Amino acid sequence: MATVYLPVQPTYTMNSIERADAINAELWHIRKPSQYMSASDVTRHYFSTVTHPSTSQVAIVGDSDDALRVHAEADITALLALLPEITESERTSLTNLIETNKGGTVTFGSIIPSTSAQLTQSEAEAAGWIEATE
Repeated sequence: MATVYLPVQPTYTMNSIERADAINAELWHIRKPSQYMSASDVTRHYFSTVTHPSTSQVAIVGDSDDALRVHAEADITALLALLPEITESERTSLTNLIETNKGGTVTFGSIIPSTSAQLTQSEAEAAGWIEATE
């Protein structure tokens, strides 16, 4: 088990909270595409998030070894649109990974973009993401 914190940077059109929420929702859509979502669905995100207490930046928190189910109709176009910083080569690689694993699984770690900052639990603690409890 390898917990990873992925601090989400804001873009020109979205703050960190909005972008983390959108990315997390699109990660869930890999498992359950939006066309199959209903108003009664409780789950809308794949991973938990944490907000930095002093900067208000949001990080998506998951286990890099988690196996994510890939729906047979998964489409990551919207997810890729939320990741303008990744290269065309990485876009192609991520698309191919999802396409070839439809109906199967991929690990969370295998879909984390190389441009994403990744913090371990101890690094997140040292950077102030986790407040000490008494």
